[in-house]
Amino acid sequence: MEQNSKGAKGVKMLPNEVYEAISSERRYQEQKWGPFEEHPQSVGAYLTLMRVHLADAEAAWAKSNSDTVALDRLRRVLAIGVACGEQHGMPKRD
Repeated sequence: MEQNSKGAKGVKMLPNEVYEAISSERRYQEQKWGPFEEHPQSVGAYLTLMRVHLADAEAAWAKSNSDTVALDRLRRVLAIGVACGEQHGMPKRD
């Protein structure tokens, strides 16, 4: 079983490392497209974007059989979800 830098068995990244990867993608998207205040989207539009990019992640995985390629695309999907939460708010889990 693989270990991360902290030595936890079976864990490739700690949660804060995962969140930083998503945050880095979110910063990239904002630099590329501008802040959401300049181009607001509906929740439905964000869901559609997420679905399109998720399908891309699935197709990339199927073509290459590589988790790395799929995870690269999944980071995009998750960052789009973060942008939606930033614009529309996100309820906390009770």
